[in-house]
Amino acid sequence: MPYAENVPPLLVSAAVAATGVVFVTTPPEVRETKAHPAPRRQFTVVLGGQAEIVTTDGNRQTFTPGMFAMFEDVDGLGHITNVVGPTPLTIMSVSIAD
Repeated sequence: MPYAENVPPLLVSAAVAATGVVFVTTPPEVRETKAHPAPRRQFTVVLGGQAEIVTTDGNRQTFTPGMFAMFEDVDGLGHITNVVGPTPLTIMSVSIAD
């Protein structure tokens, strides 16, 4: 299926229904010490700064601008998110419709 009129063929995913978009900026001095679940199923895109996400099973990953993840850990202990470096973290989260 073409993505848009007069655009060459592209690899395009299926559409995902969304219910809202929020933008969040976290100052670098804010530190999370306890894991928390995601507030809803959501895609999160890093727009600025860097974040380290640590899951309760010990998985650790750093996210930089342009990287994204799908958060589905709405039950259980969740994860810890901390800003890496002196720059605030700015993310865009897109809520996924159920």
